[in-house]
Amino acid sequence: MPFDTTQYDERVELADYLWHNYPELFSHDEHLAARTLSAEWKAVHTDSERIRQFLLTRMSARGNPKVDELLAEGPQEFRLRAAERVFAELSSKIDLNRCQKCSRIVATPRARQCLWCGHDWH
Repeated sequence: MPFDTTQYDERVELADYLWHNYPELFSHDEHLAARTLSAEWKAVHTDSERIRQFLLTRMSARGNPKVDELLAEGPQEFRLRAAERVFAELSSKIDLNRCQKCSRIVATPRARQCLWCGHDWH
């Protein structure tokens, strides 16, 4: 069953596509910021105080000026801006796969089915 096309946001889909399929194109600081967000999310969702402290002290890069600057406008804006930077600077290294029918971004560079409109081009 296709996704709800009214929920399609090109900027968000591009960011998800790049973070999922091309993580090697992001900078070291962007990776630290992403790891920090992951650690903070996990810390909030654990019942173990020992694990929470480990995540926040050892896995988080808060206090690093570059990471703090990247995360200053929040997690979603960080992910979007980092992806836009990667796409603008390194688009020649990216195979942006789009549906042949609706032109939306599909899940992976090798996908042959659109999760938005259901079109299949196997």
